[in-house]
Amino acid sequence: MQTLSIQFMRLLAGIFFLSLFVSHSALAQGRTPQQNQHSKEICLVGGMAYYIGDLNQTGHFMYQDPAGGLGFRYNFNQRFAFRLNGWIGKVHAADANSSSAVQRQRNLSFQSLVEEASGQLEFNFLPFMIGSDDFFTPYIFAGMGVFHFNPQAKIGSDTYDLRPLSTEGLGTAARPGTKRYNLTGVTIPFGLGFRWALGRHFGIGVEWGIRKTFTDYIDDVSTTYPDPTALNSAQAISLSDRTLNKDPNISNIGRQRGDSKTTDWYSFTGLVLSFVLPEKHVPCLGVPKR
Repeated sequence: MQTLSIQFMRLLAGIFFLSLFVSHSALAQGRTPQQNQHSKEICLVGGMAYYIGDLNQTGHFMYQDPAGGLGFRYNFNQRFAFRLNGWIGKVHAADANSSSAVQRQRNLSFQSLVEEASGQLEFNFLPFMIGSDDFFTPYIFAGMGVFHFNPQAKIGSDTYDLRPLSTEGLGTAARPGTKRYNLTGVTIPFGLGFRWALGRHFGIGVEWGIRKTFTDYIDDVSTTYPDPTALNSAQAISLSDRTLNKDPNISNIGRQRGDSKTTDWYSFTGLVLSFVLPEKHVPCLGVPKR
């Protein structure tokens, strides 16, 4: 967890310095009242995260956990904006809570910290700018980013990282020639929201966004049960196959454990508080500074 936190702080630092660069470039260009209005905002994000995958196939807004982060928004005009995000949240799910008897019998569970750094383009359906008369708009957004995850599961009161255990045999004699999955990948965030201006310098929004990923291992579940004798530890064997009421005369080796034809998704729902950064005013030509 400490390594994940260090990586997340590095992502936030990158966002901060990139924000300073964008701000400096915008101020250096200057503007006059006749040009399109623009503004810059610092955003505080707080809400809930959840995941969609093999352990929660269709249950949107189930298994919600806290999430939060920081952002920087540059409003090009009253219609378009670009936002940089850095956020962190937890996701989890358990077969034991499923309405499917098959999933309850499988009896798998996981939890993972998810960290994301992303950029997104936003489109306001109505003209909007904090500090103007246009104080409300619905909006949509889409973008791209990177994220980091680390699935874990428990045996009793002990928590184990699942990737090193290779619960599906990746990188072991159970599946020769394979490698363990990566814990960092590309994510595509998109979604919608509503924004309100609260005076000249503050705004609030409510936002729902879902993230497409290109991994099926946020939950450490994807393919089939491996040969337990080829796994590398007793913990790996225990966490690989947790089937309830297992018949000792029937082997699960090679039977479906997850659905490798689909990838995992995660989502964020919550509030976005916006604080407008002060603009550096450029004096008109011929008017001396005071």
